Amino acid sequence: MADTLYLSRDSKLFVSTPAGFKETDAALKWEVPILEGFSISQTDNSSEVTTSEAVGANGITSRGMHKFKTSTNPCEFSFQTYVRPYKTGNAGSTEEIGSTNKFSGQSNNESAPELILWALMASATQLNDDGHYVNASAGTVASPTGVVVNPGEAGSNPTVVDFSKSVIAQAAPADLIFEVAEMTGNTATRYAAVGAVISEATIDFDIEGIATISWTGTAKSMTVTSGQTKLVGDVSERLTGSTSPAKFIQNKLSQVVLDPAAGGLNGGTAYNLVLTGGSVTFSNSVEFITPEQIHTVNDPIAHYLGTLSITGSLTCYLNGDTNSSLKLLTDSLTHNDTVNSNALNVTIGAAAGPNLKIKVDNAHIDIPSTSFDDVVSLDIGFTALGASNNIANSSQVSLEYKSGES
Repeated sequence: MADTLYLSRDSKLFVSTPAGFKETDAALKWEVPILEGFSISQTDNSSEVTTSEAVGANGITSRGMHKFKTSTNPCEFSFQTYVRPYKTGNAGSTEEIGSTNKFSGQSNNESAPELILWALMASATQLNDDGHYVNASAGTVASPTGVVVNPGEAGSNPTVVDFSKSVIAQAAPADLIFEVAEMTGNTATRYAAVGAVISEATIDFDIEGIATISWTGTAKSMTVTSGQTKLVGDVSERLTGSTSPAKFIQNKLSQVVLDPAAGGLNGGTAYNLVLTGGSVTFSNSVEFITPEQIHTVNDPIAHYLGTLSITGSLTCYLNGDTNSSLKLLTDSLTHNDTVNSNALNVTIGAAAGPNLKIKVDNAHIDIPSTSFDDVVSLDIGFTALGASNNIANSSQVSLEYKSGES
């Protein structure tokens, strides 16, 4: 009988950033609450060598086989989080980071427990003490022209994640640690994705549920260590027991506005669509590089970021109201330009908050497909394009977090 068993429900996820990622801090551990169904694994590759020859003089033949381990594949992981905006505390407090420094240089900024994941995925390389995540290739800590995450100033301004700054070939390093606690005692086993990169994130907003994000990624390697003291996060987000805990977002309150450019669909007049669901997928197209030397087991040595692809699908009923979904369908069928450029604003949650806004400056809209269910509905696909529809520009997409608190 096993002395110690583990339950996945007793698991936690920590994102470990190296020293120097935060402007004046050592390495930090960010606790991110996750849902059931997470996974982390690593596989290897092997080669088989066989022999096959004719029967010898003694009537014996060679039928041997040998197997070699040739390389290890990158570690793969996946998990889900809720979208949970909240308001930070006073500037200078240790409420968000348990050290002498602070998470945000301003009072009452918008934040979220999963914000660190968006920052890493959108190519942030450093977090300033004033709360700005920056891409150092497009600016410096002192002059953050490459702001990837801009914290909402005190008041009603949202915190913005800007994917147009995602212009580097390799993401900043971070380790993702899945800690599984023992049923007895105070120790845990840690599954660590070392040198992790967020490959893909999908925001789902089925109207009957709560807004979630499905994350997948890869890492250079995986380590498993047992008998470890339970981790305590350096970043303690407002999850429970606070006067302003992180909020859940109710999808049924979502809204979407599709605003075509002048001369485009509907003569540039906006469509107002009432959603029944949808999803938006952000993909970094991550590839890892592994050598192919013989007489050794080859491990992944580095990664690079491929095409930044941001696509989505919105579902709604076929509605004959003015400038609604039926008008979008008929306009799409008669529009013959090679590219249609549209501003697409999806507000997931209540207009006043809590909500997450997905703002696409240039969206190419596919001809909607019709589903002839009990109530006829449309599936509207879109792809985010770069500024001025120029293929050389990164997709002009931003996320805005708002807690709805004053």
